[in-house]
Amino acid sequence: PSDLGSAAFTESTDYATAAQGELADTAVQPEDLGSAAFTESTDYATAAQGELADTAVQPPDLVTERGSFLETTSTLADQASGYLEIEAFSSYALIEMLISHPCRVRIYSDSASRSADLARPILSGPIAYDSGLIAEVVSETNNYRQIFTPTVTGSNLESPFSKTVYLTVTNLSGSSQAISITLTLLRLERNPVL
Repeated sequence: PSDLGSAAFTESTDYATAAQGELADTAVQPEDLGSAAFTESTDYATAAQGELADTAVQPPDLVTERGSFLETTSTLADQASGYLEIEAFSSYALIEMLISHPCRVRIYSDSASRSADLARPILSGPIAYDSGLIAEVVSETNNYRQIFTPTVTGSNLESPFSKTVYLTVTNLSGSSQAISITLTLLRLERNPVL
């Protein structure tokens, strides 16, 4: 035992943990590590926020927004259809639709889907599951109100996407009419580029 020596007779700086290095004088020292306590809190963000706090998603950007959007067709002959494009949100929850005169209203995710579905008869469903049809309403009275419960989720699927909501309106009033459509939508995503 006397040949082995004792750690009690040596300096503590002669030793280091495996995580620190070979010897205490060559190991990583506390002053080499730095500390978040010496930097501004704005230098950091959570993984969900982004790279730094000043480029991260800020609380006002997380607020959803509800809006009502009104558009009116040109004068449509009875049984004639016309297109509307409403500038609203790129993705949304459809809450309510107000319709001024008896008509059929169809909402689509993109312009091509709207065009492809133009000739589909009333009360027949779309042929393909991926038809781009978001909602369809047939009103038989003036000043019709359709409430969507639960809400219907919709989005623009153009490439590149935009805030356009595509509609087809078919006049069912029995005479020529300009038909007004009001959509109440809840925004589901923020798009800083739009």
